[in-house]
Amino acid sequence: MFVKRLIVAVLCLLVHQQAFALSDFEKVYRILQDKCVQCHGAASPAANLSFVADPETVYKHLVNVTPQNQAAQAKAYQLIYPGHADRSFLFKKVNHLLPPIAPLSKEEGDWMPNEGEKLSNIDIEIIRQWINYGAKWNTEDFDTKIIEDYYIDGGLEMVKQPPPPNEGEGFQIHYGPIFLAPGEEVEYYTKYEPNLSDSTAIRWVQMFDHPFSHHVLAFKLNEYASTATAYGHQEGFSLDIDVILGSGVPLPPGTAYFVSSKNALNLNYHIRNYSATNILAADAYFNIYTVPKSSVKQEMKFQAISYDPNKLIIPPTGEIISFEGIHLFEQAINLWLLGGHTHALGQDFDVYLHAPNGQRGTQIYEGFYNESYSFNQGYYAYDHAPVKLHYPFYTFNIGDGIIYEAKYLNNTNNTVRFGYRTQDEMMHVIVQYTEGETLPIVQVPALDDFIIDGATVIYNNEYCASDTPIKLQGIPEGGTFNGAGIHENLFDPQLAGEGRHTITYTYTDITAYYTVEVKAAPPKPEINQLDNNTLVAATIPDALYQWYRNDSLLTEATTPNLSTSINGDYVLAVQYENSCTTYSDTISITSIPTSTSLTTEPNLNIQIYPNPIQETLYCLLENVANQKIHLRLLDVNGQLIDQKMWSASNQAQQLIDYTHTDLASGMYFLQIQTDKQTIVKKIIWK
Repeated sequence: MFVKRLIVAVLCLLVHQQAFALSDFEKVYRILQDKCVQCHGAASPAANLSFVADPETVYKHLVNVTPQNQAAQAKAYQLIYPGHADRSFLFKKVNHLLPPIAPLSKEEGDWMPNEGEKLSNIDIEIIRQWINYGAKWNTEDFDTKIIEDYYIDGGLEMVKQPPPPNEGEGFQIHYGPIFLAPGEEVEYYTKYEPNLSDSTAIRWVQMFDHPFSHHVLAFKLNEYASTATAYGHQEGFSLDIDVILGSGVPLPPGTAYFVSSKNALNLNYHIRNYSATNILAADAYFNIYTVPKSSVKQEMKFQAISYDPNKLIIPPTGEIISFEGIHLFEQAINLWLLGGHTHALGQDFDVYLHAPNGQRGTQIYEGFYNESYSFNQGYYAYDHAPVKLHYPFYTFNIGDGIIYEAKYLNNTNNTVRFGYRTQDEMMHVIVQYTEGETLPIVQVPALDDFIIDGATVIYNNEYCASDTPIKLQGIPEGGTFNGAGIHENLFDPQLAGEGRHTITYTYTDITAYYTVEVKAAPPKPEINQLDNNTLVAATIPDALYQWYRNDSLLTEATTPNLSTSINGDYVLAVQYENSCTTYSDTISITSIPTSTSLTTEPNLNIQIYPNPIQETLYCLLENVANQKIHLRLLDVNGQLIDQKMWSASNQAQQLIDYTHTDLASGMYFLQIQTDKQTIVKKIIWK
């Protein structure tokens, strides 16, 4: 009898819990009832939107409903736009806490609620998650408990929002966040409607994802799938795609992706939380840069060359197993991008030209290269597989082809087959290409990206407002430069001003686009010399200070003021955290009697060349016979990076060389110490 009563009690408890389980929208409805009815009540509700009604009525007044606000209408917002939190006007009005916070324009009004208690970050996130999962009426798509735990107890940080494209040059999409428990793995695809006009094309898709990401991708959905695909996060991977948009690198000048007004985007995110203890809020950003389609010469196209999924069977032998495929092109193509793709069992991926005799020809892709295809790292990283770019394009004629091979190692207890999860396997060759006549190379190597042997070499496109103008040379010569800061084939950061700028170089009818950023530089310090030979400069907020005498760093002189005791030429450097530095004019101190100087000028003479330095510097030292020479390389904060020692011969002059192959570009200090003296010199590493 006791057991029977216990079973009945448990069943009643379960029924009670199920009866009170709330759908996602019911959670949102309760938030609106609790925080918003003061203004959106039954009598004269704000914006003619009342939340004093039953859940179904409120739902119908929100989802896919055009706002009354004209500024929101002009941006094609809806009160709730399923799958598009960034274009849901209600969410934008209540989101005063969670990144990325989009500021409200004057025409869009104030944050809500503007009276009483504002929504908490948990409330705001519940509304965002409901929208991102499709703003459905009666489903439970996300776990409220994990959201509460994340915002109360903390978790892994989200991706920092990157600067979006400038107005008129594109737009930014924020994807997520998706909340993952420790060890959890998901793959979602999500329809996003960019509302592009038929006269607009996409020249660059820049992606920013979490380090735990397996991949984040943007695809163009075909016209049928653009309509048929449901809104919100969908589990798995959609095959209804026309083209993959981007490798993170701007497309070659004269090319672009074509996305019509009838095409939606498919945003695909595959990620696993590798933390054993922390919740992951996985999000990503897409910067979509656009151009007029009329300026584009050729469409960039995409093809995934797939090995037969029915034959991709990897038994648990613990030995390397190889699979080989052949693909012959049915039309001539100009190859731009080449990549291989497997999952976790992949050990290598190679691609060869298909020789006329049907055998392997020249190898054109090596899976052991790093992701940017700049060097052979000695192993294959499936989650960061190499991407090889061809500029100039590599042309395949009709009937030309490739032979591709992937190698796998299965140390599990189960046979692994084709599938979309990381525990399944894949074997694809990814190509992006154009058709028609090969376009000429148009570029400005000094500004941004260019290609050497398939590797993307990214120049530093950040400048300080205090930098001297940079001379620009286009390839081919004879084109026209345009953009902020351009003057007579020079880019002047000070003239351009702080912020992100687009510089173009047009040769005949092909335009190359470059994005540069100008960072704030400290104002030039003004030095005053007091009667006691003290040098005084005004304090600059959030700045670091460093004094020099005769071009040598004074190790403990890091404040705006300096008491001098030695004659010499003094300069004050002021630096912001962004590494931008401004120098004062030279102040010469000559009035200190030599007899009262604490030390004499060093008789160690040093010549350093070249400066700026690429990999190797040379030091010519005088008056160092039979002394030990200790070279120390320091960063701008005085931290030791590397050091090396020599023993000088009995000659008065000594020539030493020092090589460092992986030093980041920037300013450093070289400290030379002998048995008698120490000198510090400022150097620039390119």
